[in-house]
Amino acid sequence: MTQATTDFLNRENMNYSVQSVPAPHPVYRDRNVEGQYHLVRSTDNVVVSLKTVSKRYVATCPIDMIAPIAPLIAEGWVTPERGFMLSEGSHEMLVFKIDGGKLDNGGRVDGEDWDHFFQLHNFQGSGSFFGSLFARRQVCSNGAVRVVSKGNGFRLRHMGALQAKYEDAMRTWEDIQVEIRKLSKRMTLWNGQRLTYSEAVALFNMIYDVEDPSDIATRTENELKFAISEFSNPGRGTYGKTVADVYNAITATNTHYAPKGSRETETKRMSSLFNPNGSRNLLEGRAIEVLSSL
Repeated sequence: MTQATTDFLNRENMNYSVQSVPAPHPVYRDRNVEGQYHLVRSTDNVVVSLKTVSKRYVATCPIDMIAPIAPLIAEGWVTPERGFMLSEGSHEMLVFKIDGGKLDNGGRVDGEDWDHFFQLHNFQGSGSFFGSLFARRQVCSNGAVRVVSKGNGFRLRHMGALQAKYEDAMRTWEDIQVEIRKLSKRMTLWNGQRLTYSEAVALFNMIYDVEDPSDIATRTENELKFAISEFSNPGRGTYGKTVADVYNAITATNTHYAPKGSRETETKRMSSLFNPNGSRNLLEGRAIEVLSSL
């Protein structure tokens, strides 16, 4: 590792490796479960896998995750931003900010200032290891997690020559600029599609899969009301006029909304946003699906 990557991982308390160790028998503590292993963090010996894995499972860790990114950091293409350990340490996430000066039009989206990030996600013991893009609209700090179109980015299983496959994926991954152009094109289209308030409400109901507004769960009703209120909120750059305002209302809800009395922590919110199966991530995907069909 370079000094920059070492300093970053140290700052985020993520400068560790992960090893497979035999899983102890749940009843006979003097024995191990044959063929089953826990994934253990080197710095504190904490088990980070949500379930046991087989001998074929290939573990990775933040040290391995950041290695292919080091040249991009050295060239000034990306800057290490944040590191997260979510879901009791089983979901590791590294975030790198992309230098807007190296992107088309400074990374602006339909004329607006957006920040762009490259993310790495690793799910210990389940799921996969993948890379994706994340964009943040500066006027409102709303985050868009579904920037990369279906079929792009990369997703790898914890099998075989994982590190070699990861390094190859980083070399061959479709140009980041292409995906940001697609985001800009989509927002330009939606900014040009005007609609009435009642038409917008109908779209929100479709996004939340509400057939009868009088017969929905209180939690869903409260979140839906918040999303509709964000359709016209000049303080966050929405004006209640276009399809883009509907989309930005959804990203505002994902970024800023919390149920009344909620004890949702930042890590839980991050997991819900960035885990492909998280409720906030799925909500944005549903919004894109509905709005793209117009």
